[in-house]
Amino acid sequence: MSKLYISGNELHGDLSNQLIGSFEKLITLNLSHNSFTGVFPSDIVNSKDLVELYVNNNNFIGGIPSQIGEISGLRFLHMQGNHFNGSIPLSFCLLRATESLDLSANNLSNTIPSELQKLPFLVSLNLSFNRLEGEVPQEGVFKNTSQFSIIGNQNLCGGIPEIHLPRCSENQEAKNKGSALSTQALLIMILSILIVSILVAIIVVFCWRKRSRRELINRPATPLLSVGCSRVSYQELLEATNGFSAPNLLGEGAFGTVYKGILYQHKNPIVVKVLNLQNVEAIKSFEVECEALRKIRHRNLVKVITSCSSVDFKGNHFKAIVLEFMANGSLDKWLKCDSPRHLNFGQMLDVAIDVGNALDHLHHHCESMIIHRDLKPANILLNNDMVAHVSDFGIAKILSDATGKLGFVQATSSFVKGTIGYVAPEYGMGGPTSREGDIYSYGILLLEMITGKTPTDDLFNNGSGLHNFCKMALMSLQQLKEIVDFRLLKQINDPNKSQNMKVDGDDIIWKCFVAFINVGVACSVEVPFERMKIEDAIKELHAIKRVYQYHRIVK
Repeated sequence: MSKLYISGNELHGDLSNQLIGSFEKLITLNLSHNSFTGVFPSDIVNSKDLVELYVNNNNFIGGIPSQIGEISGLRFLHMQGNHFNGSIPLSFCLLRATESLDLSANNLSNTIPSELQKLPFLVSLNLSFNRLEGEVPQEGVFKNTSQFSIIGNQNLCGGIPEIHLPRCSENQEAKNKGSALSTQALLIMILSILIVSILVAIIVVFCWRKRSRRELINRPATPLLSVGCSRVSYQELLEATNGFSAPNLLGEGAFGTVYKGILYQHKNPIVVKVLNLQNVEAIKSFEVECEALRKIRHRNLVKVITSCSSVDFKGNHFKAIVLEFMANGSLDKWLKCDSPRHLNFGQMLDVAIDVGNALDHLHHHCESMIIHRDLKPANILLNNDMVAHVSDFGIAKILSDATGKLGFVQATSSFVKGTIGYVAPEYGMGGPTSREGDIYSYGILLLEMITGKTPTDDLFNNGSGLHNFCKMALMSLQQLKEIVDFRLLKQINDPNKSQNMKVDGDDIIWKCFVAFINVGVACSVEVPFERMKIEDAIKELHAIKRVYQYHRIVK
């Protein structure tokens, strides 16, 4: 056996040296996204053939074993999202083959070893959200901001101008120079075969003695912030939400509860999404959402402010995502028949275009294609200006292959990802995750907006479905009038409407309704590759908007 993948399970407990030592012939070892605890075994050094080692998102504690530096062939080393503390092992400077090194979201302290900048193949380095201090190197991987991340370390200085850190003081520079000389001396000794074992023992003991009490309360789980933003603690979220009080509660579900609040350092209201950690899927949702939101920024996607992975005052684990607050709430509240608020057709067009732009960005303009997989009115939020923002990436899928090309990933879950009525029919048959699945949900969303009927309405108990319901109604004007939301019909009957809105005996607004429904129907056809492309749907909606706006102002 050369590869072992046990990622994403519910495995827990300590890993013994005996177990790790039995993996001598492994090339790839993936233990990520489990609940392993204790000190990570130093006998990993026996796996001399390792090329890839993933132990991220567990609960390992103590110092990172310096013996890992002796695995000379390691190309990918990911240890983020644990509770490792102490210094970054100086022996990591011997990992000459390493291309990707991720130590983010731990409790690592002291300086960044300057010798890391000399690793010839290192093109991805993430040291974010630790307690590192001192001067940031400027050569090697540290020359390109797209190749390294150091956000969330409060006491760093120097580095290249693009990262906008303060200059190091003279004392700090002298300290770092002394540290660099010490590092070089230690490296020479480490390279000496005769005393390498003694030096390793000294380093481990030094790290353990300097280990301080784990500061979980202030450690976020995932690097979501830009440089200069402060980290958020459980205490701050407790104060921001008035003790997670009932008046601040916005909603709750299987994955957790959502509160409104105000952070003292953030002038605008915020939303705190607190996860239900009794639900394993909620934990996975947290990790997926953090990863997705970390990668994307767009005016029609909800902006993440920060995240918190900590413990509460009772010692229980606590995870939350902090998002920007949307004053006008979710779209589903506007679509309910008994709601005092409702969208006019112009607002409906704007929302449809905003959501389409968000999907287009996710599918075509991100580093990797992102599939939302749960697009529905409840996951579309409206700000003060009624601009729509897509939210809730808890079950999103980030798709890319080893070469970075976009592609499909076959669904491996035993259950369908998404919400009944909005989920694409091919997902129910075990089909692959794809952007066409999102487009189907988008089409159903458009049809719900204009009809005021959800896809699970009792009207569709006969199996007809919202798509067929609207498609059949397009056959005659009378049928169309029977399916359009009664609140939109008030616009047709508006006595103040200009008579010039009549063209060839047909009301222009009805032609706009028909065109809007046609887009929804074209996006929600059963066969995935027959669905309208999102870019074409956006063009159609813009054309409808131009016609609608022009004839609304004709006097």
